[in-house]
Amino acid sequence: MQSLSLRAHAKVNMHLWVGARRADGLHSIESVMQRITLADSLSLSRLDIPGRCEVCSPYMALPRENTLTRAYARFCQVTGVHDGVRVRVVKRIPAGSGLGGGSADAAALLCGLDTLFGTTLSARVLREVAYSVGSDVPFFLASQAACVLGGGEQLVPLVPKTGYLGLLVWPGLHSGSAQAYEDLDRLRACGVHAADGEQYSLRGATALSAHYAQDCARWRFFNSLDTPVQRRYPVVALARWDLARAGACFTAMSGSGSAVFGLYRDEEELRRAHKLLAKRWCWCVRVRLCG
Repeated sequence: MQSLSLRAHAKVNMHLWVGARRADGLHSIESVMQRITLADSLSLSRLDIPGRCEVCSPYMALPRENTLTRAYARFCQVTGVHDGVRVRVVKRIPAGSGLGGGSADAAALLCGLDTLFGTTLSARVLREVAYSVGSDVPFFLASQAACVLGGGEQLVPLVPKTGYLGLLVWPGLHSGSAQAYEDLDRLRACGVHAADGEQYSLRGATALSAHYAQDCARWRFFNSLDTPVQRRYPVVALARWDLARAGACFTAMSGSGSAVFGLYRDEEELRRAHKLLAKRWCWCVRVRLCG
């Protein structure tokens, strides 16, 4: 095989509890994540330069070192493959939005490299390689919806919610995850609750799975990063408030932000909300939940 094309779907966090920092530097998390129809497009082709990963992103500048180059380097280390590859990525998922674009791209590339070079890695090895690239990357390998636990390496599949439509609002801010977690640690050191819902006993995959199965209007999900991110970027709270006022039956900030989303029950509700919010926000996108 000389080339192939792939799609890398974004995700939203319905829930994100963040625990203490672990010895490896990561925080323990318990999250409910689901992929959505918003996606980047990747085209892979062989390159006659050994050990070279040439990345072209025509509509969004990428740093020289990124999740794609890291994924390629780790893939080569594990498989012994040294053939070069050219990656053309059309970015639709905003950077620094909490929608997982970089991780989704890395997961798609790992699957694509495995196919392109015929290495037939086992699911376990592929997950290990993915986790070495980034803590969110394993989720994007196969899961449509899952409880994500530990440092991101533990996945408990969920039956995806497909009965809702989504509306994304991105305020145009790059919210770095490292900064968000540092701000969270500082707030907790001062005794500040990071999220209104953290007192609820939604802990563990069993409790999260049962809660996720309920109607979204009954969800008590929360995001531990709400307070630190919204203190730094108040406009994120405003975007979420706008979604709620526009009739969303559930709203949340995804990951470390700065994108927020709302869930709607039917096309007409979604259409009205999109028409209203598109006048206020320059990036307002309708999506579906993948299932």
